[in-house]
Amino acid sequence: MFNVPSFFGFKDGGKFTGLLDEYSGAAVAYSLRRLSNLYIGDAIRVRRSSDNAEKDIGFDSDGQLDTTALLAHVGTSGTDNGFIETWYDQSGNSNDATNTTTSEQPQIVSGGSLITRNSKPFIQASSTQYFTLDNILNTPIGGDYSIWSTYEKDTSGNQGVFIGSGFSSYHWLDYGLNQYIQNNNFITISSSHNINTLYLINTITDYDVGATMYRNGTDIGSRGALTSVANSQYYPANNFRTAT
Repeated sequence: MFNVPSFFGFKDGGKFTGLLDEYSGAAVAYSLRRLSNLYIGDAIRVRRSSDNAEKDIGFDSDGQLDTTALLAHVGTSGTDNGFIETWYDQSGNSNDATNTTTSEQPQIVSGGSLITRNSKPFIQASSTQYFTLDNILNTPIGGDYSIWSTYEKDTSGNQGVFIGSGFSSYHWLDYGLNQYIQNNNFITISSSHNINTLYLINTITDYDVGATMYRNGTDIGSRGALTSVANSQYYPANNFRTAT
C-alpha cells in the first residue's frame, strides 16, 4: 500500500504555495494535493465500478483533492468503488502514472467511502495493482537523485519494490534490513519497516559520496559511493511484491 504526504501545499498571503514552488527540478511528482501554483491540471482520473465511466478529478480552492467531485462521480452506496486509471505528474514533465487494465488499478473509493489514512485521501494498491510511468526514470552511473514519499506495506514479506522495473532494476526495493536504491546497491537500515504503519521515507543519493535513508525525519542508515545505474517504470513496482 502507499499514499501521498499529508503536508503538501499551503497558502501564503492568499496565494497558493506548494512543495514544488519551494523545491524545483523534480523529475516526477505525484500527489493527491496540488504541488505548485503553476500546475493547472487534475490530480487523478478515476473509473467507477458501476459502469466503468472515467472522470478527471482535480483540486478544491485549498489545493486539496476534490473529494466532493470524486464521490459524486463514483457514488456513495455500499457497492460503489473507485479506481485510479491515471495519476497525473505535476512536475511539468508529463510523466503520468497510468494503468488501463481495470483489475490492476489502485483503489481510492471502497463501498462508497473514501479510503483514508490520518483522515487524508489514500491510494491503496495490492500486490497486483500498480501504475506504469509513461517514461522510464533513468539514473545513470554518476547520477544523483532523491525520493520523498509516504509508505505503508500490508504484508510481512521482505520483498516490496516501491519504484522499479523488472527483477533487477529499481530506485527503491524494500528488502527488510537491506533497502536497495540501485540495481546492486543497498543501504542497511537500523530496523525494518513495520506492516500497517504509515511512514514518511526519503532517500538522498550522491553517487560519488553515498546515500542516506530517512524515516519520519530520522536517519536510519547510510552507505558509501554507488556502483550501478537505476531504472524504474512501475509505481509501486509489479515485481518482487509478496501477495496479500
